[in-house]
Amino acid sequence: MHYAQQQMKIRTSTAISAAIIFLGLVLGYMHRQTFPMYAIIFLSIFLGGLLSGHSTKRASWLLHNVAFVFLALAITELFLEFNKIDEHAADPHLMLSQDGLGYVGRRGTFRAVETYGFGTRVVYDVEYSMPNGWRATPDSLKKNGPTVMFFGDSFTFGDGVSDEETLPNAFSILSGMRVVNFGLSGWGPHHMLRLLELDIPKKIELSSPSLMVYTAINDHIRRAAGHAAWDPTGPFYSVQNGQARYAGSFSENHMTCHPLSVIEKLLLESRIWRAFIDVDHCPAAPGDALRDRTRFLEIVKTANLIAQRKYGCHFVVILWDVNDIDDSAKQNMNWIESNLLKSDVSTLRLSRAIKNPDFKNWVLRDNHPTPQAYREVAQTLLSWFKENPTFAPSITQ
Repeated sequence: MHYAQQQMKIRTSTAISAAIIFLGLVLGYMHRQTFPMYAIIFLSIFLGGLLSGHSTKRASWLLHNVAFVFLALAITELFLEFNKIDEHAADPHLMLSQDGLGYVGRRGTFRAVETYGFGTRVVYDVEYSMPNGWRATPDSLKKNGPTVMFFGDSFTFGDGVSDEETLPNAFSILSGMRVVNFGLSGWGPHHMLRLLELDIPKKIELSSPSLMVYTAINDHIRRAAGHAAWDPTGPFYSVQNGQARYAGSFSENHMTCHPLSVIEKLLLESRIWRAFIDVDHCPAAPGDALRDRTRFLEIVKTANLIAQRKYGCHFVVILWDVNDIDDSAKQNMNWIESNLLKSDVSTLRLSRAIKNPDFKNWVLRDNHPTPQAYREVAQTLLSWFKENPTFAPSITQ
């Protein structure tokens, strides 16, 4: 009789444990948009395992130990979720485009917000003014000097800072020159080149520029190769006879990320799994490194030629590599700098030009530069221009 009661107790606890785990699976999947799914699942496995361990003497120590492993996993999921930046309200200023750029800026004023800590802590909460689809530079309106056009990504656009604090506006304040901000979050050199080929800068700014400045980061190599998951319809350039040629969008050339399988989609819900993989980029095929570097180089060289021949102005590349600690990133920047200079493309490398050791710490939680960093780069750029005889007439005329 005692044995039968014991067996009934084991079967009951096993059924309850299975029900708890099943309920955890259902709740985790239902609330995956608002809460880390695997934290709920792991916690349910912990509770189920703990209950099973108490109801049986056989291997109870094993069930207890396994249960606490899942508790540790649940806590890790919650910890990573707490520190994860919530970007769902960070890009209200972007919209899809049909002009070969993939996506562009919207007209209007937008509130951009990034948070972490389950929404309890703020990374930034700012407004982006974009009256014509491009970031406003309010201090530039007060200037009468020559015009400088800035190109690039979020470092040029100014993600996380106000209109007055962006790099182009900081440069306008220091130099007295008029500026136009043609940067946009997530863009790369391929977007800049497409802008120039479509003559969009001439349609936005009537006066001819004296300078064009493109701010490059290491990730632009991958973006120009179509490895950015957020840019499937961006402009794709193939290198033909040593020149960059527009060939349609990434998707038209089958250069986009492969669709995820059901298992991969489920794994992406795990904060632990996401901590070990790059969810924002497609993996590059072996041997693609040189080809991707070359594509980047030819795109920038073509933009330089258009700046000189069509706009009659100087073109300079800022290599923003101060926070690059990965060996491959350093190798990329060394290769790019060397080949740009060989091609007579003026290049300013910030890791050499900026002497302030605190500069690398002037970043927001999401690694975008702070207003102080932008002011430092603007001052470094202006000093470099003044020390370089090639640019001296352009900034004083």
